[in-house]
Amino acid sequence: MTYINPRVEDQFNSLPSELKSYILQRDEKINTMADLLRILEQISEDDDERFMNFDTVASATDCTGLIPTPPISEDECDSYVELYRIHQPDNDVNNGFQQVHKGPGISQ
Repeated sequence: MTYINPRVEDQFNSLPSELKSYILQRDEKINTMADLLRILEQISEDDDERFMNFDTVASATDCTGLIPTPPISEDECDSYVELYRIHQPDNDVNNGFQQVHKGPGISQ
């Protein structure tokens, strides 16, 4: 029977339900975070195909309005505006990228 130490229970419970069920079937003792990581590494090596298509995977910046790195040119800025609806900031500091851009789907 799998044992999960209460100190790592929150981290274990944050895993997708299918992965949790799979770990519980393995009859493991998880006392530390290192134990949990070791088991996850073993699963990724042994059963990689089974767990590669989780629907819960997302980027930290995907569709949040956050740009991973600021644009370094006007062309990059225009490319971001084409992909994302970026609103003009309310501050008065002109950093060179606060010009009004009108394009498809962009409104003032």
